[in-house]
Amino acid sequence: MKNSWICLAGANLEGLDAFVVDVEINLKRGLPRFMITGLAAQSIRESSERVRIALENSGYSCPFQNILVNLAPAGRKKEGTLLDLSIACGILALTEQIFPSGKLQRTLFLGELGLDGSLKPLKGVLPILSGISSEKYDTVIVPFKNREEAALLRKFEVFGISHLRELEEILGNRKPPETKSKIQVREISIVQNLEFYQDQMIAFRAVQIAVAGWHHILLSGPPGIGKSLLARIAGLLLPSPTENEALDILKIQSALFPLKELIVQRPYRAPHHTTSDITLVGAPEI
Repeated sequence: MKNSWICLAGANLEGLDAFVVDVEINLKRGLPRFMITGLAAQSIRESSERVRIALENSGYSCPFQNILVNLAPAGRKKEGTLLDLSIACGILALTEQIFPSGKLQRTLFLGELGLDGSLKPLKGVLPILSGISSEKYDTVIVPFKNREEAALLRKFEVFGISHLRELEEILGNRKPPETKSKIQVREISIVQNLEFYQDQMIAFRAVQIAVAGWHHILLSGPPGIGKSLLARIAGLLLPSPTENEALDILKIQSALFPLKELIVQRPYRAPHHTTSDITLVGAPEI
């Protein structure tokens, strides 16, 4: 083992804002332990055991040494499981179990490891990559199920992997990058609902005008005359989102849960009439 220190790039998410995390790994002789510093949340500190077991179950070995992982900037809190892959890759490179061909310094690693070495799908990949500059990084390695959303942005070469063993192919330039993907806009037809609001054509016309002009509208009247139905129809009348709007919609969805498809429609919310002000707009944080 020639080197005892290495630095790889990971990333973390604060709301919809991303920042690069320098994953610094140092190996030295002494009592074997695996320590992570740099304001790491519990989910990140637990990665020491995940990474160690994943390496062993993937046919690699975890060094029986004092392993220190520092996450810089150390004064900024990091959460989530996005950094597992960068930690594992750094250990493999330090111990010369993989031989990257000069790609490490311009590569961003995002991935959560399972105990068998597999990579699990992540949330937040799209907003993270949107906020990372392509001047310093030109390659991104993500879990296989996140490859399509990562390939939406045309500023990186994207590689999707399903297992830790596939790192050797990518870092050895033996695997081509993913092809660019596109967002599909879901088309919605309201023809099937026409028969339900034939008796409310004036109200329906008012809804059309409000939606076309991006105006608010208040529907009032006795129960059972179709107010709730007209409110639902208003959401179907909204125009399809533009490409930039569709990307923003997917960013928000990605921050909440792993994306299963790249199909979007313009979001529409119709809160119940009993909703309180705080429930509607959210309580302010002090």
